Amino acid sequence: MRHPENIQKLIDAFMQLPGVGPKTAERYVYHLIRQPKQLSFAMSAAINNVANSITTCNQCHAISQTNPCLICANQARNNGTICVVSDTHDSTAIESLSIFHGRYHILNGSLDPVHGITADKLTINQLVQKLQTDTSIKEVILALNPDIEGETTMSYIKKLLTVFPVKITRLALGLPTGADLEYADPHTLTKALNNRTNV
Repeated sequence: MRHPENIQKLIDAFMQLPGVGPKTAERYVYHLIRQPKQLSFAMSAAINNVANSITTCNQCHAISQTNPCLICANQARNNGTICVVSDTHDSTAIESLSIFHGRYHILNGSLDPVHGITADKLTINQLVQKLQTDTSIKEVILALNPDIEGETTMSYIKKLLTVFPVKITRLALGLPTGADLEYADPHTLTKALNNRTNV
């Protein structure tokens, strides 16, 4: 049995989300249909608001509502330490710990040539330019996921940064191999950040 056209379009839209297949998308849609219309209206308004108001910080490349983002605009942050993460949600996970007071650099992904993600698709060149122009940077923390793509990206960045007089560190190996930074529990992530090691 085919769904009505408008329902099928919404199912197709949900299927664009990561990890959402046809059956899950179908459950989401029919759950929404059974709820008061106000819920659908509120979700639609929230999505429209994000689509119309979101931007990218031109300093750290984070997804933000302002440019520069609130962290880059905060003069109290430590300019001497840059924490390099793959995505904005990784920096959000670290910020939730309230133990890191430096600045971030968002790569917008990790090296994955098999899927066409090469260095020119990331903000690696912008990171190198930061170090060329900002002599106040003393440490670069490579806080990437401990999977194949993350390890490859860290090795690549390390080679580029060895020409600069900065300390290059990575998160301690308290994070299990293959884990996503955004899903790490606060205790594990705190230990990994506090016990970071030289690379």
